[in-house]
Amino acid sequence: MQLLLALVIAGLFLARYYLTGKDLGMLALKEINLMLLTYGIALLAVLTIQTKDNIISTLGRNYSLYIYIFHILIMQVCEVVAMRLPESIENIYMYFNPLVVVLLSIEFTYLLGKLRIIKV
Repeated sequence: MQLLLALVIAGLFLARYYLTGKDLGMLALKEINLMLLTYGIALLAVLTIQTKDNIISTLGRNYSLYIYIFHILIMQVCEVVAMRLPESIENIYMYFNPLVVVLLSIEFTYLLGKLRIIKV
């Protein structure tokens, strides 16, 4: 499992190194990195043997549909906010964008569940 994770991370860096010299835009590079990272995390999740409940399995069981639905809205809001940030902070934010979107989607879904707007 650790070897698979190391291979995915190495693949991300190799893809970035290779594609940086190919005159592709940052959007294409970001999409390729996200695709590789997504497949790597999915493989890691499939190969991991679940022995007992933890926070990630509970979130997935209760909130996964709503996170999937709301993440697009949250992502668009984050992009608008990021454009208004100074360039140095925006560059740092771009690395953490997927994590921020997922965490905000979880929080938004949790808030809607507490307000009884959606049934969780």
